[in-house]
Amino acid sequence: MALQESNMFSGNTKIDLSTIILLVNIILAFAVIFLSRKNPSTTWAWVLVLMFIPIVGFILYLFLGQDLRRVKLFSRKEDEDLQKLESRYQKLLAEESHDDAHPAVEKDKDLIRLHLQNADAVFTHNNRIQILKNGREKFPALIKALKAARHHIHMEYYIIRNDEIGREIRDILVSKAREGVEVRLLYDGMGCLHLPRSYLKPILQAGGETAVFYPPFLPFVNVRVNYRNHRKITVIDGKEAFIGGLNLGDEYMGRSERYGFWRDTHFQIEEIGRASCRERV
Repeated sequence: MALQESNMFSGNTKIDLSTIILLVNIILAFAVIFLSRKNPSTTWAWVLVLMFIPIVGFILYLFLGQDLRRVKLFSRKEDEDLQKLESRYQKLLAEESHDDAHPAVEKDKDLIRLHLQNADAVFTHNNRIQILKNGREKFPALIKALKAARHHIHMEYYIIRNDEIGREIRDILVSKAREGVEVRLLYDGMGCLHLPRSYLKPILQAGGETAVFYPPFLPFVNVRVNYRNHRKITVIDGKEAFIGGLNLGDEYMGRSERYGFWRDTHFQIEEIGRASCRERV
């Protein structure tokens, strides 16, 4: 009799535990759907993970699915940016009274405001954009612009290789830093996981600055494993910029047997003529 009661109690415990796990997963699924700001495909993917692999899915969501780190780091900046949007827009529309105002300011002011409010993208003119379709087009233009720098070079990359093109870019940065140009390089800790310190040392010795985004090493453990800095940006003297999908490495020049020809797009943006609208507002 006692044995039967024990078995019954054990069975009830298992049922209760399964019910609790099911309820927790349902709650988490609703939280993912209604509380997190994710695109629909990402939302449904996490819901399926939570429902079909309950315990493991919960752990994965804690480490990979939340944006707590991003919210903590950028909420203050986003608040400050939002406060500036309306004043920027008002100053932008004030150009209507200028004799040299761009005709698009009045004609497309609704579209201008849409971009401003949704992406903090300020209308600009007096600039030129060149489309660079691969590394063979990007790197010669980038190298020429870097060598012509007079005031500052700010670079931000996900991947930097210690190879031929990577060292060529590094040596230019070293040379410009020695000339007194402000050189700053930000690289991603995961994308540059295998980049040796010896690569960066000459830049530092020449007076340049380097920084790593979320190094994945102890004691700086980043629980947001998939939160990386994938930007590929270079700004030179505040008058010329390169942005797009090409990192710094020989594979982007088609020199890698593993990857072969690499097709990606980069943009070269140059200021021409008088100051852009962003500088005036």
